[in-house]
Amino acid sequence: MVHSMMIAKASYPPQVPYQLAFIDFFTLAIFILFFALAMVHRKNVQLHARYMVCTALGPLIPALTRLLFLIPGIDSFNKSLNTSYVLIELVLLFLLLDDKRSGKIRSPYIIALMLFITQHGMMNFAKEWEWWRIAMDSFSSL
Repeated sequence: MVHSMMIAKASYPPQVPYQLAFIDFFTLAIFILFFALAMVHRKNVQLHARYMVCTALGPLIPALTRLLFLIPGIDSFNKSLNTSYVLIELVLLFLLLDDKRSGKIRSPYIIALMLFITQHGMMNFAKEWEWWRIAMDSFSSL
């Protein structure tokens, strides 16, 4: 998908394909990490279930981003995308609060929250990174 998008980057607003490529690669890495951790902890139901929940959060962002355009006041791609991340981060905070209420905070939601906050912050700057644009332009020429 990233390869196709980078080849067709002229049909996107300027620099957006670089931002989306960063989001896609980071989300894929997070998904693989959480899936691997779920498999490592497959005998611990509490950890396994939480890591599997975390695998679903990254792929929700594109759907939320599209859905948020239906809300008045969210009239740009960046507003919608950033709001999607805030919603995922809020979900993780609520999941952490639920863990606390049940008596024990486990690491999966903490790890996920840190990674999504990191991705959220970095994705707003990735399109400006020269090294990232060069890497993605090289990737598109494969």
